[in-house]
Amino acid sequence: MNAVILLLSAWAPVVADEAASSAFVDLSFEKALALAKEKDKPVMIDFYTTWCGPCKKLDHTTWKDAKVREWLRAKTVALKIDAEKQRRLAKKYGINAYPTMIFINADGSIKGQLVGYHDPEKFLAGAKDLLDGVTPRMRLEEQYRTTPDDPMLRMKLAGELAREDKHAAALEHYLWCLDHGAEKSPEFVGVRLSYLPMQIAALGREYAPARAALVERRDTAGKRLRETPAKARHEDVQVYAALNKNLREADKTLELCEHLLKAEPLRPELLRPLLGDVLDPLLEARRYKDLLRVATDVPALVATQRAMLDDTRKHFQGQSSQGRLEYMVQKYREKCSKLYEAALGADDPRLAERILYQAIRGDDSLDMYALLARHARRAKGDAGMPALLASARKSLADAEYRQFEASLDQAR
Repeated sequence: MNAVILLLSAWAPVVADEAASSAFVDLSFEKALALAKEKDKPVMIDFYTTWCGPCKKLDHTTWKDAKVREWLRAKTVALKIDAEKQRRLAKKYGINAYPTMIFINADGSIKGQLVGYHDPEKFLAGAKDLLDGVTPRMRLEEQYRTTPDDPMLRMKLAGELAREDKHAAALEHYLWCLDHGAEKSPEFVGVRLSYLPMQIAALGREYAPARAALVERRDTAGKRLRETPAKARHEDVQVYAALNKNLREADKTLELCEHLLKAEPLRPELLRPLLGDVLDPLLEARRYKDLLRVATDVPALVATQRAMLDDTRKHFQGQSSQGRLEYMVQKYREKCSKLYEAALGADDPRLAERILYQAIRGDDSLDMYALLARHARRAKGDAGMPALLASARKSLADAEYRQFEASLDQAR
């Protein structure tokens, strides 16, 4: 009895967000299990990381919801655990995605888990299912029986199967999505060559046939590109580059780029999709002209990047969380600056001028000018500065321009 009183007295709010604090308890995992046994409840752990956007969204929405907090207090002993600070515990329960809300019986066994951001309604539905013995995999299998040609559904089902160590079944669904998903749903095109190969590669680290399947498809696309480039498809390039990235064999993409640059006739539409993978190695080797051949219409490329950044700014306008926008701005600065270096290094001042014009239309900040200057100097030394200084003089406030000039002096 005394032990129970001590445990209850230690049951205090812990999370940083005040609204969420009433739902979570400040206990070690071991003490939470003891309390769960005493109260005949499962432990619910929200495994998060400090850099995880969906984790923060949970804090600002789901964990603030009154119905969710009431349910957590009534039905669970709820903990929030930073997976990077308690790596051993995260590894024990196979946590490899964030956020993961895992429900654990008082004996330490897993009851079930929910992965990824869930709004309040979705969280409560899924959590109640788990306590009733209905897993996300079971729900997805019900949906699959009625809509077998939905690639997003099958990819989610594959993920749940993989989490339950049903590797062969997971791979079957993943490969259907890779081979047929875009045919069944045009909206799946972007996911097919980004998130999906990442999931298959992750499965391949535990189940060798998954990696072998990616290698087979990568090599088939590569064979067409190398042996008959005149007949190769744009799709082949995209598959080859995406699978190499997830197989961690990006050097093969650079090798293919070398091959295509020598092919006659040159097919820019096959080279352009490789830019993201070969930009840095070609820039590092100062192969500026080859880089521009891969990029093809550089001003149009920068203009497209600027339009995407403008759309992102509109989307995040008025929102308190700006992490995604800041990430997009930094990526825009980096790409523009690297292409600017390539144009200067290739002795094409007219192209450099056009890139600079488009780049500054998207971001005329001091940080943008500083990065452009770093890359200009790498290509041409002080000879690359005059046009940039003239542009900065027009765009920056007097104090910022003086700061920019001072930074250039210090960099000499």
